[in-house]
Amino acid sequence: MNRSVAIGIVGSGVVFAGLVLGIALSTVITTSTPGTQAVADAKESMKSAIDAPSASAVPTKKPAAAKLATPSWIWARKETTPTDAATLVREFTLDGEARAVKIVASIDNLGRVLLDDREIAKTTDWAAPAEIEIATLAAGKHTLMIQGRNDGGPAGAVGMIEWTNAAGARMRIVTDDSWKSTSGTTGASAPAVVMAKLGDAPWGDGVSAAFGAATVAGDIDRAITVPPGFICELVYVAPKSRGSIVAMTPDVRGKRIIVSAQYGRTFAIKPCADGVDAAASSIELIE
Repeated sequence: MNRSVAIGIVGSGVVFAGLVLGIALSTVITTSTPGTQAVADAKESMKSAIDAPSASAVPTKKPAAAKLATPSWIWARKETTPTDAATLVREFTLDGEARAVKIVASIDNLGRVLLDDREIAKTTDWAAPAEIEIATLAAGKHTLMIQGRNDGGPAGAVGMIEWTNAAGARMRIVTDDSWKSTSGTTGASAPAVVMAKLGDAPWGDGVSAAFGAATVAGDIDRAITVPPGFICELVYVAPKSRGSIVAMTPDVRGKRIIVSAQYGRTFAIKPCADGVDAAASSIELIE
């Protein structure tokens, strides 16, 4: 029963009970009549309905999200030079339209990212990964390409493309040895070489948060205290490139959260559905 309606009924019952009680006193009736007992029973029933939590407010155990692959730092060859260049390519096929597509790439030292031969991002600092969000991507064959150039020190590129499929599952393709590489020195095509796993030396955890590898301490449903009938769900992990979340507010439509971060532009989060992995939340940059 709707809580506001239940309260209204109880209020009406109290008034009616008062009238019955007044009549009983004026006629010096000392025993309850069937009518007054029915009112009392109705009041008690309404009170129990109000006090009991609704079924929708009872937290349910969220299904375990599928573990997504962890990307690796890759390059065209293990032994690199201070001015090495490499082109890294991954072809893939979508069985259906992909939604909430997210592409993240970090290149040491600089380079660009292309999707289906169209440049979608440039990067000049490996510690500030390029992050691209696309609303939808059509079914069919696609090619993700990373073109990188070293500028001294270790060379490598790490990236992923992630999306939600028609069934609502979050899917991910990451940089690994299944990619093809072309060296700027020889021009020959060969399997990419894994330089390190994300989080390992020499790059460490510098860009891990951008790939959803940030550690959330404890169980989010239990670590935060909320009033009875409420639950907490993780809907977004800010990458290191955005810094801290400074301010948030719901938009006028009530379906997004407008967010101001420490770095970069203001953006809107469309939260993922209840019980779904936070990676399914979509991000829209605000001009």
